[in-house]
Amino acid sequence: MADYCHNMIEFIGNDAALAEVKRWKERLDSFEPTNEDPHCMRAIKAVFYPELAEDENPDYGSKWVHQDNVSVDVNDNQLSLQSAWNRPEMLENKMACQLYPFDQNLIIRNSYYVGESSCGIAYTTPVSSESAYSQEASFEIDRDEFDDSFEADYYLDSQLENEEKEMLTTLFLDDMPHLAKVLRAHMPHLDIGWREFENRER
Repeated sequence: MADYCHNMIEFIGNDAALAEVKRWKERLDSFEPTNEDPHCMRAIKAVFYPELAEDENPDYGSKWVHQDNVSVDVNDNQLSLQSAWNRPEMLENKMACQLYPFDQNLIIRNSYYVGESSCGIAYTTPVSSESAYSQEASFEIDRDEFDDSFEADYYLDSQLENEEKEMLTTLFLDDMPHLAKVLRAHMPHLDIGWREFENRER
């Protein structure tokens, strides 16, 4: 049995891009569960892969993926998804490419966790309507090494935040410095030398 990967996908973009995300959510919510498809997995394919034939299976980057509006609350610019084993990287790339015509500086941030001991942050941005760029930071712990779950959660969160900043400054923003202004406006709390990247040309 596959481990569940819980994905909180946040869209950082302009009004046009977020309006398209809202349309996605409305279409996803329009699907009703059936005995054969209790989690409405068919909705993901219908909304994001309409070009595929009925007998074709999308490459999500995970074995399966479906929307999850039960276990968590989401904002207008977020999607909550469950996938198998790992984050649906190829689906995130697909979303980014579909939003490219609306916002070329769009950023998708996926905060995910697998089980209780592994978590990660992934950033994806479209390069064109056909390709996307992505970087990921992850961290896992052995909970048996901690006295209680609160101590383990605090350590996991703090270490992941360090990994996220390292990934952003040495990989993501190093390759995509023009996105520093977007991230700084959206996440000013991150301890990053924003001007170093903002002063670079694309």
